[in-house]
Amino acid sequence: MTEKTALEEFVRDWAVHQPAAGRVIFACTGDHDYADISTWTFDDPVYTELLASGYRSGFLQLLNKLIASRMEAGQLPNSGGEALFTRSAIDVHWTTASEALAWREVVYLLEKA
Repeated sequence: MTEKTALEEFVRDWAVHQPAAGRVIFACTGDHDYADISTWTFDDPVYTELLASGYRSGFLQLLNKLIASRMEAGQLPNSGGEALFTRSAIDVHWTTASEALAWREVVYLLEKA
């Protein structure tokens, strides 16, 4: 199954809980094949629903499968990125872990401004 197909299937399976807008910045900061850092940027009520429904957990499981698959295949980049959410899709933009962590800092600073 391709990444695109896996993401489309996830959106279809979780359609009731699919957020209208938001982002997740993620990174693998060690020698492993899973995201050990993820920063979720959604409105508070939406994020609360993502937690309560199991959507957040389900997306992290999918994301970790995609990371492991990319690492196993030697597909670069594979250790970080940003997932952008709309009502009908999730787009993942892959980067290195260091780039993802830099984005995370920028987003944090913008939110605090």
